[in-house]
Amino acid sequence: MRMKTISLLGALAFATVPFAAQADITIHNNTNSPATASVSISPCSNAAGERGIIMPHSSITIPDFLVGLYCTSDCKAQVFMSRNCSGSSIATVVGNVREGVKSIENHSANGFRLAGSGKDISIEGGSGQKWYNLLF
Repeated sequence: MRMKTISLLGALAFATVPFAAQADITIHNNTNSPATASVSISPCSNAAGERGIIMPHSSITIPDFLVGLYCTSDCKAQVFMSRNCSGSSIATVVGNVREGVKSIENHSANGFRLAGSGKDISIEGGSGQKWYNLLF
């Protein structure tokens, strides 16, 4: 019995090594609007309550295990500047657990844009931004 327990713990520890090497994805919302997202088959992120909404001028960290639930390989996420995935998508983000964000296709919706790659991205702009803020 003791040997089975040690073997099980060893297997569990070995299985978690790849996950420890992965970093979480951090999203910074540098706008005056809340943001939500939807990934392929997943519901809108607001289904998780307030934790699924990136409030203005705040950041959220998405654990890799959560990304892995919806993205076993490359997947696409639609990003919305609303509390419930309504309105036009401002960007399409392609990513996976291993690489994080691989590409961002901005849709030029209401002056919002996403920037960054890998494990760190930010949401910038908005209709309240002055044109000269986009340059600096």
